[in-house]
Amino acid sequence: MVVPQRSNLPVDPNANLGAGVEARPSGGGAHHGQESVNPGALASPTSTVHAATMFAIERFGTRLLASRFSSECFQSASSSLRQIVHAERLWVEQPSEPKLSIVTERFRVAITVEGEYWGDLCATLSNGLDGFGESEKAALQRIAEIVGIALLRDRVDAREQRSAQEHAVRVATADVAREFRSLLWPVQLNGEMLERSPQLQGRERQMLSDIMHVTATASTLVARLLADAPPSLADCTLPTGNDASGELPLARKGERVLFVDDEQVVREVASELLRELGYEVRTVDSAESGLRLLETDSAFSLVVTDLIMYEMDGISFAEEVHRRWPSLGVVCCTGYGDASDQSRAAAAGIRQLVRKPVPMESFARIIRTAIDCA
Repeated sequence: MVVPQRSNLPVDPNANLGAGVEARPSGGGAHHGQESVNPGALASPTSTVHAATMFAIERFGTRLLASRFSSECFQSASSSLRQIVHAERLWVEQPSEPKLSIVTERFRVAITVEGEYWGDLCATLSNGLDGFGESEKAALQRIAEIVGIALLRDRVDAREQRSAQEHAVRVATADVAREFRSLLWPVQLNGEMLERSPQLQGRERQMLSDIMHVTATASTLVARLLADAPPSLADCTLPTGNDASGELPLARKGERVLFVDDEQVVREVASELLRELGYEVRTVDSAESGLRLLETDSAFSLVVTDLIMYEMDGISFAEEVHRRWPSLGVVCCTGYGDASDQSRAAAAGIRQLVRKPVPMESFARIIRTAIDCA
């Protein structure tokens, strides 16, 4: 149950909480009657309240708190509560949504939630309000406090539930955004390689320009989606910016790269780029396949791996590579990962963490630098 907000009805600490009439001042704070009670203070058992009465009220409170505030729970307990306070009727009423319309006078006690007036605990007697003694009034005050606590707990639970739902939506949105960002990488690399081709003319070059514009716009939208996302390794590792020179560092004779990624399109585009740079390239679709290949042929200059893969992730793969072939460097590309993985990445001997999509020129320099620092 979501508790209606009553923040516009402040509590008057000097309010009278005795016999009330139907009309209430528009401010919602004043009560007309015989008893003066501070609704903001918790009632303590007084000498006028019998111990058995208080025990019965606290048992009711335990039930109501366990269910949070529900009219069903209150109604099921109202019979015993009526007997305790000698009331003919007992109910909870909000000013704008009365639970029960009774034209006779009633004894009302204000219910407050987070220090603000929420409604009333109402009771009537067949022989008039003079039948309420001090003990009954104290008991009604304690019941009103218990109802207020139950309403507050329900309100807090509702806020926590909304917060958890919003967090789950942010996490899911971030996951989709990071996956989409990874998928943009082969589009971007293909486009950048085509832009360097002198064979494109006229209409084809304009079409390519349109594709690259859409890709850049999509990347901007992804960045906006990730702005409020929970932190991740991908968000902590900023991509290397474009180099203004436009010159791509090329491979030296005999340099070989092992590229590991479970996405076929990423393997195809990245391997094409690496070959254009002059590297010999072998590609595999999993860390396990990469380890099997290295067991028979470890003469590679560098291993480039994706972070998120089935069975064994990129960091675990790099740890194993570092343990068995310590001189073989690893570059890890990621569109998604947990921020806590950064320390693992350093310990695994990963030379560079690259956030996809990374521009073609930057990727070429990352490969060159990772090989040179061996």
